[in-house]
Amino acid sequence: MAMTPYFPGHGDHRYGVSHYDLTLKYRVAGNRLDGTARLTVAAAEPLHVLDLDLGRFRVLGVTVDGVPARHLHGQGKLRVTLPRPLPAGAAAGVEVRYTGSPLPVPSPWGGLPV
Repeated sequence: MAMTPYFPGHGDHRYGVSHYDLTLKYRVAGNRLDGTARLTVAAAEPLHVLDLDLGRFRVLGVTVDGVPARHLHGQGKLRVTLPRPLPAGAAAGVEVRYTGSPLPVPSPWGGLPV
Protein backbone atom coordinates (compact mmCIF):
# COMPACT_ATOMS: atom_id res chain seq x y z
CA MET A 1 0.00 0.00 0.00
CA ALA A 2 2.97 2.29 -0.52
CA MET A 3 3.23 5.18 -2.90
CA THR A 4 5.98 4.85 -5.49
CA PRO A 5 9.20 6.87 -5.11
CA TYR A 6 9.55 6.87 -8.91
CA PHE A 7 6.57 9.17 -9.39
CA PRO A 8 6.16 11.52 -6.41
CA GLY A 9 2.56 12.68 -6.01
CA HIS A 10 1.19 9.49 -7.57
CA GLY A 11 -0.39 6.55 -5.79
CA ASP A 12 -2.58 6.31 -2.69
CA HIS A 13 -1.65 4.63 0.60
CA ARG A 14 -5.33 4.04 1.53
CA TYR A 15 -5.62 0.99 -0.74
CA GLY A 16 -3.52 -1.50 -2.65
CA VAL A 17 -4.02 -3.01 -6.09
CA SER A 18 -3.58 -6.78 -6.27
CA HIS A 19 -4.40 -7.14 -9.97
CA TYR A 20 -4.37 -5.02 -13.13
CA ASP A 21 -5.94 -6.08 -16.43
CA LEU A 22 -5.45 -3.60 -19.26
CA THR A 23 -7.11 -3.73 -22.67
CA LEU A 24 -5.50 -1.16 -24.96
CA LYS A 25 -6.03 -0.15 -28.57
CA TYR A 26 -3.46 2.33 -29.89
CA ARG A 27 -3.51 4.00 -33.29
CA VAL A 28 -0.07 5.41 -34.12
CA ALA A 29 -1.24 7.60 -37.02
CA GLY A 30 -3.51 9.69 -34.81
CA ASN A 31 -1.75 9.05 -31.48
CA ARG A 32 -5.05 7.75 -30.15
CA LEU A 33 -5.42 5.35 -27.22
CA ASP A 34 -8.62 3.61 -26.16
CA GLY A 35 -8.28 1.74 -22.91
CA THR A 36 -10.06 -0.27 -20.28
CA ALA A 37 -8.35 -0.76 -16.93
CA ARG A 38 -9.69 -3.41 -14.57
CA LEU A 39 -8.26 -3.28 -11.07
CA THR A 40 -8.78 -5.37 -7.98
CA VAL A 41 -8.32 -3.01 -5.04
CA ALA A 42 -8.08 -3.87 -1.34
CA ALA A 43 -8.86 -1.19 1.23
CA ALA A 44 -6.24 -0.53 3.92
CA GLU A 45 -8.81 1.63 5.71
CA PRO A 46 -12.55 2.25 5.22
CA LEU A 47 -13.10 3.97 1.86
CA HIS A 48 -15.90 6.04 0.35
CA VAL A 49 -13.84 7.25 -2.63
CA LEU A 50 -10.87 6.00 -4.64
CA ASP A 51 -8.31 8.39 -6.07
CA LEU A 52 -6.61 6.96 -9.17
CA ASP A 53 -3.88 8.39 -11.39
CA LEU A 54 -5.09 8.98 -14.95
CA GLY A 55 -3.47 11.41 -17.37
CA ARG A 56 -5.25 13.70 -19.79
CA PHE A 57 -7.75 11.19 -21.07
CA ARG A 58 -11.51 11.42 -21.41
CA VAL A 59 -13.23 9.02 -19.04
CA LEU A 60 -16.01 7.10 -20.78
CA GLY A 61 -17.28 5.25 -17.72
CA VAL A 62 -16.41 3.77 -14.34
CA THR A 63 -17.92 0.78 -12.56
CA VAL A 64 -17.23 -0.74 -9.14
CA ASP A 65 -18.18 -4.41 -8.85
CA GLY A 66 -20.25 -3.93 -12.01
CA VAL A 67 -22.23 -0.96 -10.63
CA PRO A 68 -21.83 2.43 -12.38
CA ALA A 69 -19.90 4.86 -10.18
CA ARG A 70 -19.84 8.65 -10.09
CA HIS A 71 -16.46 10.15 -10.86
CA LEU A 72 -14.57 13.41 -11.30
CA HIS A 73 -11.46 13.74 -13.46
CA GLY A 74 -8.95 16.56 -13.57
CA GLN A 75 -5.26 17.40 -13.20
CA GLY A 76 -4.23 13.80 -13.79
CA LYS A 77 -6.44 12.37 -11.02
CA LEU A 78 -9.65 10.37 -11.22
CA ARG A 79 -11.80 10.42 -8.09
CA VAL A 80 -14.31 7.55 -7.99
CA THR A 81 -17.21 7.72 -5.53
CA LEU A 82 -17.87 4.15 -4.44
CA PRO A 83 -21.51 3.00 -4.81
CA ARG A 84 -21.22 1.66 -1.24
CA PRO A 85 -18.45 2.09 1.37
CA LEU A 86 -15.58 -0.39 1.22
CA PRO A 87 -14.56 -1.62 4.71
CA ALA A 88 -10.90 -2.03 5.65
CA GLY A 89 -9.63 -5.37 4.34
CA ALA A 90 -12.39 -5.71 1.74
CA ALA A 91 -11.73 -5.90 -2.00
CA ALA A 92 -13.59 -4.50 -5.01
CA GLY A 93 -13.31 -4.69 -8.79
CA VAL A 94 -12.96 -1.32 -10.50
CA GLU A 95 -13.26 -0.80 -14.25
CA VAL A 96 -12.31 2.48 -15.97
CA ARG A 97 -12.90 3.04 -19.69
CA TYR A 98 -11.03 5.97 -21.26
CA THR A 99 -9.82 7.47 -24.53
CA GLY A 100 -7.39 10.15 -25.61
CA SER A 101 -3.93 11.05 -26.86
CA PRO A 102 -1.11 10.00 -24.51
CA LEU A 103 1.56 12.53 -23.61
CA PRO A 104 4.96 11.88 -22.01
CA VAL A 105 5.29 12.35 -18.26
CA PRO A 106 8.67 13.75 -17.16
CA SER A 107 10.77 11.51 -14.94
CA PRO A 108 14.44 11.46 -13.93
CA TRP A 109 15.02 8.91 -16.76
CA GLY A 110 13.02 10.57 -19.54
CA GLY A 111 9.34 10.55 -20.43
CA LEU A 112 6.80 7.81 -20.00
CA PRO A 113 3.46 7.94 -21.84
CA VAL A 114 0.52 8.26 -19.46
